[in-house]
Amino acid sequence: MNIDKELLKKSSEWGIKNAMSQGLPKDVLKGIVKNARIMGDVMYVSRELGIEPKSAEYDQYFSDTRKRGIDNSVEFAYGGSTVPSICGISPYNTPMDVYEDMLGLPRPSDNDEDKEDIFFAGHMVEPMYREYFRRLYSEKENRYTVIDTDLQFNSRKWPHFVMNVDGLLIERETGKLGILEIKHTDYRNTRTIGTFQSGNVPKHYEAQGRCYAEGLGADFVVFVLGWGLRPNSNCMTTVRIERDEAVAEALLDNCEAFIESYVKRRKMPPLNSIKDGDLLRKNLEEYFGPVDRKESPITFDSKKFGSNLTALLDAEEKVEEAKKGEKKAKEKVDEATKKYEEYQIAFIEELGTAPYGYIEDADGTNYLIAYDVQNGVNVDKLVDEHPDIYEKVQKPAIDTAALKKRFPEIYRECYEPKEGAKRKFTIKKTFKRRRK
Repeated sequence: MNIDKELLKKSSEWGIKNAMSQGLPKDVLKGIVKNARIMGDVMYVSRELGIEPKSAEYDQYFSDTRKRGIDNSVEFAYGGSTVPSICGISPYNTPMDVYEDMLGLPRPSDNDEDKEDIFFAGHMVEPMYREYFRRLYSEKENRYTVIDTDLQFNSRKWPHFVMNVDGLLIERETGKLGILEIKHTDYRNTRTIGTFQSGNVPKHYEAQGRCYAEGLGADFVVFVLGWGLRPNSNCMTTVRIERDEAVAEALLDNCEAFIESYVKRRKMPPLNSIKDGDLLRKNLEEYFGPVDRKESPITFDSKKFGSNLTALLDAEEKVEEAKKGEKKAKEKVDEATKKYEEYQIAFIEELGTAPYGYIEDADGTNYLIAYDVQNGVNVDKLVDEHPDIYEKVQKPAIDTAALKKRFPEIYRECYEPKEGAKRKFTIKKTFKRRRK
């Protein structure tokens, strides 16, 4: 989309004034401009053009600004979210996907609607989590000045790198510039949520944030992860990482080399850069299509593929050895488990309905033997009878350890046999009596 230069200039001026009115210092702005060219304010231009948010026209406009920059000046532009895909560390897209997308090559569209819905959901909740972050860390803790900006930047050092950040931060104690990067996920995505709650960031997110920091000359990045639609301490967590020039430069240099070596030359990127097996198979199917059984077989060049064949056969042998070992180990486990269960029967019959019993061996060691259902926190009871406590220990699943430590009486009250749980046989050493 070609946009009038005068409108772009006005949008940049408006975006700068808006950022400064929110607390962006003039000297920090100068530092940003040294690192990146301000291209325009995306939202200002869309309003002036009468493009309605949530419309198909807006989606196309926003997509165009990311592919060539809002001023249409960057051929084969990539953003922070594209960096991990180009570098082979994205769990969602590969260098092949980026290559085909940049060249406008036809690609399967099975999941396009799903991707659009996910992007739309993230775009809608982003302002909500930014405002909650501002409430926590600007109004309450007085730690950051949060600057909401829709200015688009183009790196001066990496000419194809276009940046649309979720926000800028000024650390009030030091005056340092930071990047605010907001992510949103499903509450069932416990793997990503757990990674953030442990103080870490998934590699593909980390790559995106580090490149934004390097592109704008920022000192740190604060990631915000939200899940659900109710921002509070139980549905949001933050992680801060400091700038790492070496890592970011390596990532961005790789992206520029990708553009020059493959995209501009219309040369397919190597498949060995794709580390994820599922993504590799997906790309192979997309690129080569279905196997043609009528086509004549080919003969591989032994000189070209000889060393690769040796390595392939060696890897196959190791896989088979591992499978055999795994099979033998499983057989041993199954056999031992069968014997273990056979010897339990006599004790189970004797226990009857008793919760547990004791037995002493010939050496005087005492054992506790039980055959009963496992206990667990009755969540429904906790919610109904202690809703305030439930709010404090829900993350998004119940944090049983926190409940036990902070509210031991309520933990004991709600710790009951699990409904529908299988009986479990346990034998534990308790103590050894002293012989006279």
